[in-house]
Amino acid sequence: MRYLLSTCNVNSREEAALWTGQGDARSVGLLATLFRAGMSMARYGAWGIGGIAALVFLLVAIGVGVMALRGRDDGAPIVEVTVTPPAEAMPSVVAPPTIPPLPTLMPEQVYAIGTRTGVPSVDAVLGAVESGSPTQLAGVLSYFPVPCTVSVGIGAVPCPAGTSFGTSIDVMGVGVCEGEFFREGLDDPTVVLTSFLQGPGPDRESLPAVDPRVFAIIERPIFPTDPTVPGDHLVFASGHLISVDEAGATWLAFGCGSSDPSIFVSGPQAVPGQTFLFSPR
Repeated sequence: MRYLLSTCNVNSREEAALWTGQGDARSVGLLATLFRAGMSMARYGAWGIGGIAALVFLLVAIGVGVMALRGRDDGAPIVEVTVTPPAEAMPSVVAPPTIPPLPTLMPEQVYAIGTRTGVPSVDAVLGAVESGSPTQLAGVLSYFPVPCTVSVGIGAVPCPAGTSFGTSIDVMGVGVCEGEFFREGLDDPTVVLTSFLQGPGPDRESLPAVDPRVFAIIERPIFPTDPTVPGDHLVFASGHLISVDEAGATWLAFGCGSSDPSIFVSGPQAVPGQTFLFSPR
């Protein structure tokens, strides 16, 4: 019993009763304290006299504590404790991708709109880009064959129904940091062509519109180590690219991480020994 009283920091049963009447919060704490103490004594007392005394006192203390929680005889009001739940975390907002700013090139650094090369397919693509019409640009696309592959993933060319894996399918390509193929007669490239020419809009890529002034025309495949995409490529003042073979545009792209067109001439995208149909000015 002394152990229980010392646990409450009192010297007698009367002081313990007064202690519990000093406030609801203390009564709650007392219940928890006495319960742990009583159970400890009962356990180690092997249910002897000390254990029985502990349990008797525990039951009495519980009764006193409950009375204290329900209200004291002197009519003091019950103290209500309001627990405020933690504020709900606001959902995180994913920032839109950062679009590299377009370079500001002076007229003397580029070829004026209306410039032509004398190469029919290149000139047809230049005219379509200058028109700003997705329909006109779609009319000068040149599809090239690649083997069909799995249905998902970067660079996938889904095999049409009833077509075996590896069958040659005619496609054209579009890329920013990763490439995507459009199958002739099966996939509609209108949205991406509109984005390339006119910039961002509803259901379109968040890319700036092409500046149709030519910066350079490089006589090599757009992917030097992979001849899959045929043709030389046009580099526009805005950093947009179009690969063009003898029939038309095979690949449209916007630089990944940079819109500076000079990176294809003297920067990291340049290839030693490359030649130009139109050299940079």
